[in-house]
Amino acid sequence: MESKLFTEDTIKYMRAQIEDARGQEVFFQGAYDSNEDLMTAIKAVSRGNENMAPAIISNLKPGDVVIHNHPSGDLRPSPADIRIASKLGNKGIGFIIVNNEITESYIVVSPDSIDELELLDKEEIIKYFKPGGQLANHLENYQEREEQIEVLEKIIDIFNNNGKLMVEAGTGTGKSFAYLIPSLIWANQNNIPVIISTNTINLQQQLINKDLVFLKEIMPFDFKATLVKGRSNYICYRKLKNTLKRKDNNSELKNIAQYIEDQTNNSNFAGSKSDLTLKIDNNLWSEFASESDMCLNSACPYLKKCYFQRARKSVYQSDILVVNHHLLLADGILKNKAYSVLPDYQELIIDEAHNLTEVATKISGQDFYPPVLNNLINRIMNSSHSPLIRIRKDDYNIHPDDRQEIINLIDQELFPNLNKIEELNRQYNYELGSLMKKESSRKLRLKQNSFKSNDNIEDWMDYGDRLISLLKKTAYKFENLFDLVESNFDIKVTGEENPLIEINGYLSRLNEMANSLEINLNYKDHLDEYVFWIEKQFNTGNNNYIQRNARLEVDEFLNDVIFDKVATNIMTSATLAVNESFNYFKKKMGLSKINELIVESPFDYVNQIGIYLPEDIPSVYDDNFLDDISDDLIDYIDKKAGRTLVLFTSYKMLNQFKDIYEERLKALNINILAQGDLPRHIILKRLKNKKRQILLGTSSFWEGIDVPGESLSGLIIMKLPFEVPTDPIIAARNDKIRESGGNPFWEESLPAAIIKFKQGFGRLIRSKKDKGEIILLDRRILDKSYGSSFIRSLPKNCKLNKKWPNFNS
Repeated sequence: MESKLFTEDTIKYMRAQIEDARGQEVFFQGAYDSNEDLMTAIKAVSRGNENMAPAIISNLKPGDVVIHNHPSGDLRPSPADIRIASKLGNKGIGFIIVNNEITESYIVVSPDSIDELELLDKEEIIKYFKPGGQLANHLENYQEREEQIEVLEKIIDIFNNNGKLMVEAGTGTGKSFAYLIPSLIWANQNNIPVIISTNTINLQQQLINKDLVFLKEIMPFDFKATLVKGRSNYICYRKLKNTLKRKDNNSELKNIAQYIEDQTNNSNFAGSKSDLTLKIDNNLWSEFASESDMCLNSACPYLKKCYFQRARKSVYQSDILVVNHHLLLADGILKNKAYSVLPDYQELIIDEAHNLTEVATKISGQDFYPPVLNNLINRIMNSSHSPLIRIRKDDYNIHPDDRQEIINLIDQELFPNLNKIEELNRQYNYELGSLMKKESSRKLRLKQNSFKSNDNIEDWMDYGDRLISLLKKTAYKFENLFDLVESNFDIKVTGEENPLIEINGYLSRLNEMANSLEINLNYKDHLDEYVFWIEKQFNTGNNNYIQRNARLEVDEFLNDVIFDKVATNIMTSATLAVNESFNYFKKKMGLSKINELIVESPFDYVNQIGIYLPEDIPSVYDDNFLDDISDDLIDYIDKKAGRTLVLFTSYKMLNQFKDIYEERLKALNINILAQGDLPRHIILKRLKNKKRQILLGTSSFWEGIDVPGESLSGLIIMKLPFEVPTDPIIAARNDKIRESGGNPFWEESLPAAIIKFKQGFGRLIRSKKDKGEIILLDRRILDKSYGSSFIRSLPKNCKLNKKWPNFNS
């Protein structure tokens, strides 16, 4: 029958997706608009060849429709189609077959109408939090908190009205339960998932291993909550088996493979990297990691043992999905490209929301890193998994006459090109280093007039252009290889693994590398929306450089990848407001119309903490600052018997502190635990379990640390946490604010510093029983006009003492 279900724009989109898949099968998802008698919201969700295109159905809801093409043009449903249609029909999901031109369609199953959502009962949910309720009956020393109830009521309203909410809930409010319990009830009533995104592993672990475990005991229904990890965290079982059966693997790789194989015999082994006790280098891990563009999907001989598919199945069967901000945003980007990690969702809760724009900035760019290209070339030419290596070793069932033509292409064109890419890439990295020679910092921002005429930028540009050209030429050769192998390899006859997907994967990666390099090399064309810079990398032991870029603003990006796609969006944190206003984050996130709520912490800060800023201290910028305050500071730390967190804004100052103070503190039997010396979790464990310890931290240690009790009763903030103004992103954003007539200090630098300051402040008091002192050692709070903004960010009615703590009074 003639297809009248699709608009012209939809037909163009579907044809383009099928063309990109080389005319093979593509599965689309959409919804049926009964009023217009049209399919809407069409997107491609899975691709494959005619014999292996997987039907992804577990993330669909009643009323949705699955559409897929028959390349042959014969629209009669196959036995496999009928089986899929039966499963879909039982779920109230429609199924339609179309031809490649989208001129004809065959409706196998008509979709059911979408059920109306069941709203939350506010009075019933509040009972959980009241005396005699489920929480009070199962938690020792439970006390009702007015602040928690206020947050809870607002969240329920947002769920019921498809709203958006920004809520700052002070430490100790109990916001986790305030959003978890309504989320669980909503998911249970409506059979749809709720996504909860966090920034730190600590909060993810708290939610999954503590809060949700407890709620499983008290909720009147069963539910499933899953911590979602990215695909590369999982072992590819096919890669593992191929490594074990190769005779020429190096012993290190073989030993790791055997170790992983031994773990697979454990029924509790989930197949992720975090399940392994053996630490595996990232380059070696790539030999085992699951990769979307290298996955054989339903054609994989080990499909039933696939750890990623098992995890994916668990994800699509869950009521609550806990993710990190990076995965949340990456999934939003993938959904725009017709792929996905998460099921479709309409309810989203973002905890630690103050970090969202920073994560969005990091993920919004397109970097070019020469060592990554080297690793790709090495994989293609040397990895035992490479289809080029396996073709040469006759691992595939290809006729000898045909195989020789393919080997000639590999040996005479592909391998020589790949060797040239490696050499050009090495020289390009050297040219990046030459540009950085005059730069004292690790980062060099690229502007319209970054270089002088004698800076030899012509060599840099020339090597870049040659590398781009060779990458594209080699990708084209991979297309030739694909066509040759496709015409001489029949998976239905041979029963072997299909090398075409992996060849296509390498082809795509080479094109992506060329595109990334081209964008970074032609940076001047994109400076209106992006900032570009070169960055020196130290972690490899070599002088390697990376070209980076990021969006100047992420408001449109965030709306495109997440905000515009959800019905309910709740963003919460203990630090979202600046001077009791959400304007700073509302502007950065592009959210003009959103509900707002600020709730103070229930802690009695007036009696639980003393806040000190000695007025006789020198400026933090004085050369002898750390020496001049050493006697008073060491005396305080000694009287506290350690038990103190010292926060810095740079490793340089942290290391200076160690050099000056370590011996004197050691003489007092006080040990320094410094960020970077040991893994974070080991440092925190020692701080909690051992006496006379102090912790020195910077950057990430300003948040995510939760050490209640006597192990931590002192907090020292050495310097106000202003961002480095010369950082390329900060500098570019400041320039843009100036160009628009604004003041970057008051509009960006100060609000960001206040948010960070509030985060650092929140590390000390973690429960109603905690007590301690906060010592501020940056006298700009007293001397500068903006200092009052930091004082106003402190809890209400807290007095600022302009002296050192006196334990004798």
